Amino acid sequence: MGWEIGFIFLVIFGIGSSFLTKALTDVLPKKTLGIFYQFLFSAMLALAYVLFSGGFSFDISAVIIGFMGIFNAIASYYFWKATESSLSQTTLFLPLVDIVAVILALIILREAKTLNPLEIVGIALCFVSMGIFKSSYAAKNKTQSRWLYYIFVIVIIGGVSTFLLKIFSSTVSHQTFLASWYGGSFLGSIFLMITLKENPLSLELKNVFVIFPLSICVVGALLALYRVFELGGSVSVVLPLKNIFGTIIPIFIGWFFFHENKKFVIEEYIAFALGILGIIFILII
Repeated sequence: MGWEIGFIFLVIFGIGSSFLTKALTDVLPKKTLGIFYQFLFSAMLALAYVLFSGGFSFDISAVIIGFMGIFNAIASYYFWKATESSLSQTTLFLPLVDIVAVILALIILREAKTLNPLEIVGIALCFVSMGIFKSSYAAKNKTQSRWLYYIFVIVIIGGVSTFLLKIFSSTVSHQTFLASWYGGSFLGSIFLMITLKENPLSLELKNVFVIFPLSICVVGALLALYRVFELGGSVSVVLPLKNIFGTIIPIFIGWFFFHENKKFVIEEYIAFALGILGIIFILII
């Protein structure tokens, strides 16, 4: 299987993950419980995959990956919180996650691609757009005004994690990565639940069943991305392509399925226009 086939599965799973996360954030008041069950099921799926296919090796790399998985749980919690405010706005800035990964690849792996002036302008436009959204949210309510903080955490943790995934894809089996990553993420979700004093048994059973398909999409997306890198896909090629599909489609889902655009004021339409222009500069030009 060439990396292009794995890329198709990556896009499908990524879109499914965004849609289901938004659907769940709209009905679950306690996001911590959603994260707990998401990573409980993800860890179970990863374990089942390892038992079926073999190839797991417990070493220092597995420990490092598991440790990063703990931070992944925190980033996922903030992603749920940000998505609750708006799937379309949150998804718009997810390419900045991969910008962090690409910059790390340029510096540490010395990959051939360099940031051109238009990409730098695109990044700047994204930050201007986020600033406008932040100002608009602050005028609405304090809960939404935290959105920019959520995005910052997601971008930093997600960027470092994506870069590490590229590093380990050439030295660690995907079975080891999956089991360690989701084992660590599950531990991170337990930490969040204990910290926020939530009871996992308080979640309605019907919502638990909806979380399981989300876990399938989450695990499938990571496995597909890992396989893409494992089969020779370059960070600086794969990630921009992923974001062309993984950004635009969820934006339209947020606008036309969840009707998020009906809540916008004029400033937020301007922010969206600047953000989309910035993403075009980053991903296409």
